[in-house]
Amino acid sequence: MTDFPDVSRSGIDGLINWLNEQRRTNAAASLVGLLGGHVIDRNSLLDLACIDLMHQHRNGYLVRAEQYSRDFPQLNRASDLLDLIDAELCVAAEMRQPIDLNSYFDRFPELASDIEELAQLDVVTEVPCLQTRLIRRAATPVGSWGKAPADCKV
Repeated sequence: MTDFPDVSRSGIDGLINWLNEQRRTNAAASLVGLLGGHVIDRNSLLDLACIDLMHQHRNGYLVRAEQYSRDFPQLNRASDLLDLIDAELCVAAEMRQPIDLNSYFDRFPELASDIEELAQLDVVTEVPCLQTRLIRRAATPVGSWGKAPADCKV
């Protein structure tokens, strides 16, 4: 196992490099398992958790925001959960996977309006199919998401 980086000197880039090395040999391991008891500050941990979540999704390991907040109770703040949820939304959009906002509302009912705002922010022109692939609450008007472009295969 590669030595754990000194975050004060190497910063987030050092953590990312360390994580990439760990994932080469431990692709399915949990982040808490990879850290092996090493303590890092909450902000660096949150960054690392979001990066790990996205990396894992890209490689077929569908970890969820809840796993990180369970493994790292210090990430159980609403703002931290929203960052982890945003990472899930972003990687799903990047991979052109359907996003069922109702499932997020069910998983995090206290954050439903915040999640809806995140989803609106994540709809970008680089991912035109996301416009119709987002499944919203029936009571919510379509608004600016409109119809999918003609060349979009949903």
